[in-house]
Amino acid sequence: MKLSLDGTWQLCYFPEGSLPVSGPADLAESGAPLIPATVPGNVQLDLVAAGVVPDPFVGTNIGLLRPYEFYEWWYRREFELPAGFPRDDVDLVCHGLDCIATVWLNGQEVGQAANMLVEHAFPVGAALQPGTNEIVIRLRSPLNAARERRYEPADMSWESRDEALWVRKPAHQYGWDICPRLVTSGIWRSVELVTREPNAIEDLYFRTVSAREGHADLAVHFQFRTDLPALDGLRLRMTGRCGDHEFHADTPVQFVAGWWRVGVPGAKLWWPRGYGEAALYEVRTELLHGDEVLACREDRIGLRTVELSRSEGEGEFLFRVNGEPIMVKGSNWVPLDALHARDADRYDQVMGLFADLGCNMIRCWGGNVYEDHRFFDLCDAAGILVWQDFAFACCRYPQDEAFLAVVRDEARKVVRKLRNHPSLAVWCGDNEIDMAYFFDGLSPQHNRLTREVLPQVVHHCDPWRPYVPSSPYISPELEHHPDTVAVTPEQHLWGPRDYFKSRFYTENRARFIGEQGYHGCPNVSAGSGTTGAGWGSVNPGTWCGRPLTHLPSD
Repeated sequence: MKLSLDGTWQLCYFPEGSLPVSGPADLAESGAPLIPATVPGNVQLDLVAAGVVPDPFVGTNIGLLRPYEFYEWWYRREFELPAGFPRDDVDLVCHGLDCIATVWLNGQEVGQAANMLVEHAFPVGAALQPGTNEIVIRLRSPLNAARERRYEPADMSWESRDEALWVRKPAHQYGWDICPRLVTSGIWRSVELVTREPNAIEDLYFRTVSAREGHADLAVHFQFRTDLPALDGLRLRMTGRCGDHEFHADTPVQFVAGWWRVGVPGAKLWWPRGYGEAALYEVRTELLHGDEVLACREDRIGLRTVELSRSEGEGEFLFRVNGEPIMVKGSNWVPLDALHARDADRYDQVMGLFADLGCNMIRCWGGNVYEDHRFFDLCDAAGILVWQDFAFACCRYPQDEAFLAVVRDEARKVVRKLRNHPSLAVWCGDNEIDMAYFFDGLSPQHNRLTREVLPQVVHHCDPWRPYVPSSPYISPELEHHPDTVAVTPEQHLWGPRDYFKSRFYTENRARFIGEQGYHGCPNVSAGSGTTGAGWGSVNPGTWCGRPLTHLPSD
C-alpha cells in the first residue's frame, strides 16, 4: 500500500541559524515567515507564488535569489492515516530531497539525508499514529554545508565552482554556459508512505544473454521476501507479452535469491530507431506457494544485447545492438529547467524534438540530475539509446573515504533503479574530468571515483553493461602520447565558432563525438572507416533552462 503526501505544505524560512529553531516544536514561536508550498516543488517557485520575489527568468531578477542560498527551509504538513493502513513495516520514501535534510514524524526524528540526486527511505512505523500525523522536513543551506568542508589543492572546479565539490547536487546549479546560477532547495520529487508487504518480489534483473531474429535467451536474477517459516513449495511464474507474442516460464525456487534462464522462442527484438522495431514486453512475474499467489510484479523489458567495442590504440569506438553496428545520431540531454521540480512536465514535449531530429541516442550529461523512469520509458518506446553519465562534471572531486562512501551509495541506488531499461546502453563515470586532471599535469588514473568506486558498483550491480570511465576517456596507454587529446577515439569538440570551417573540425578524426557546443553534423563518411563506427553529433537541447530548437548566436 502507498499513501501520497504530495500537495500543499507549509513553508517557514529564514537565514540559517538566525532564529532559535532546533526542531518542530520551536517553529510556532519562531516568528519566521510562513507561506504555502507545493510538493513536488522548489522553494524558489513558492517564493514567486507568494509574491516574495519576482519571476527569476525576467531581466536580472535571478540575482535576487542569491541571499536565499544561505537560508534554511522548514516544510510542514498534517495528514490523515487511513483506517486500516498498516503501522508496522512502513517506509517514508522521499524521492527527491534538496538537499541537507532532517525529517521528523510526530515530533520524532526519523532520518537524515544529504543527497539531492537519489531517493531516501526512512522506517517510520514506530512513529506513525492513528488519525492525524505531522511531518516536518528541515533543509539546510547547501552553501553553509559546503563551507564547512576542507578543500585540498587537488580538489578543483574547472570553472571556479568549488562549492559544488562536496554537496551532492547537480553541478550546473552553480552557474554554467547553458544554465544560470540557481542553487535550489526543496522537496523536488514525490513523498509517500509505502508499506512493506510480508511477501514481495523485491528485485528482478533481466539480462539478454543472446538475441537473434526469432529467438532470445534471458537470464533473470531474482530476490524476494516471504514470511513463510520454511522455503519449501515455492516457485516463480513469468508471462511476457508483446503484441500477439507471448512467452512463459516457471521455475521452482529453494531460496530467496537466485537466477534462472528463460528461453523466448519467436522473440521480437528491441532495436534502436532506424534499425527496426523497439519491441517491448510487458512481463508479469508471480511468486507462488503451491497454487497460491503470494506476490506479483509488473516490468517492461526489451530483448536486446548492447556492446561497446573500444580500442584506444586503434581508435575504435563502436556500439553494436543485437550484434549489428549502429550509426549513432545523437544529442546531449542537459537540464530541461533550472528548477528541476518542473522537469517531468516537459519530458514528452522535448522528447518529441529528438524524434523529429531522427536521433537514436541521447547522452545524459554529468552536470545534470539523474532523470526518472518516465524519461527512460519514453526512450525505451522510441528506440533511443541512452548514454548515462554519473552526476560528476568538470571538477576534481574529493577522494577521502567518507566521500567515496557517499558516491558508492548514490551509484548503487541509480544503477539498481535504471538497469532494466532496454534503452540504457552505457554507464560513463563523468563529464570531462579526465581532462581536468590531464590539462593540469595530473594523471586521471588517480581519480578513485571513476577508476575504483563507480566501476566496482557497475560490475557488481549491472555487470554486462558497458562502462566508460570518463567522457572523453584518457586511457593509461594514451596518457603519455604526444598528441593525447587528438587521438582519443571519443572526443568533445569545442573549437572555433566558425560554423565548422576550420581545420579543427575538418581534420578531426575522432571515432565518436560525445559533445560539441555548436550546431552542425559530421559527415556520414567521416565515421565509416574500416570499423563502421558511428559518430555522435551532439547539440545542447536547452538554453538557460528553456527548450530550444536552435542556440542563440554569439
